[in-house]
Amino acid sequence: MPQLEILEHAHFFNAETDDLVIIFSGGKVLITRHEKKLRFPTAEELQLQNDQKLLKFGTIGNRSCLTGEMAFQPNEPVEYVELREAMRLCSPSEAAAANRARQLLHWLREHRFCGVCGHKTSHSDHETAMVCPECGEIAFPRIAPAVITAVTRGNQLLLAHNRKFRSGLFSLIAGFVEAGESLEQAVAREIREEVGIEVKNIKYFGSQGWPFPHSLMVGFTAEYAGGDIVPDGKEIIEAKWFDIDKLPDLPSSGSISRKIIDSIIK
Repeated sequence: MPQLEILEHAHFFNAETDDLVIIFSGGKVLITRHEKKLRFPTAEELQLQNDQKLLKFGTIGNRSCLTGEMAFQPNEPVEYVELREAMRLCSPSEAAAANRARQLLHWLREHRFCGVCGHKTSHSDHETAMVCPECGEIAFPRIAPAVITAVTRGNQLLLAHNRKFRSGLFSLIAGFVEAGESLEQAVAREIREEVGIEVKNIKYFGSQGWPFPHSLMVGFTAEYAGGDIVPDGKEIIEAKWFDIDKLPDLPSSGSISRKIIDSIIK
């Protein structure tokens, strides 16, 4: 299956007939649904105007991927769905495209004006960047690294319920990396701050771009080293050890949290 190939210079372009088009509106994304599978529509299916310029950011096989934000009145089988659902049910390559598209659009919206002098910025002609014509400041797409960690104690896994989760859902401990920290330091600090325990043998698992809104989730595993679980009461309202064969409601497939958990329980 072809993978998403990222263009080093994302630029505005007129969509052609067979191009994949990822359109966002109000936090949702346009898809076409075929049974239980989702895919992104083509420019032809959306009947886009020839002068409609969109951001071209990558290719899948011989098809370009373009994105934009606009009000669009879909007709069946095209519909709006939440981005998380689209990423879960689309092919891996299209999920990666949606991930990149959402982050780029968020970056464009946040950098319409220079953060140094306040002048209106313009899109670079030769790289994926917003440039201030007044002071020369360059703003590249912003990425916020975060760590997410599976902590084990023998045959048990530490899971927590975040205040923002739906009722009954438990997941791994996660948090953003602070300035000057290594990823491993962030792992130990976040676990200590959120549930009060110490960990050891921190090992890298893998990473995943996460467009909510512009994160890079870096996954780890670790072992319990000491302390009692004390949820911070701010983000984490419940945390406990679960036997591997008696786990609660978990994050959906496709997320790095679920991938780490699945690697442990197999």
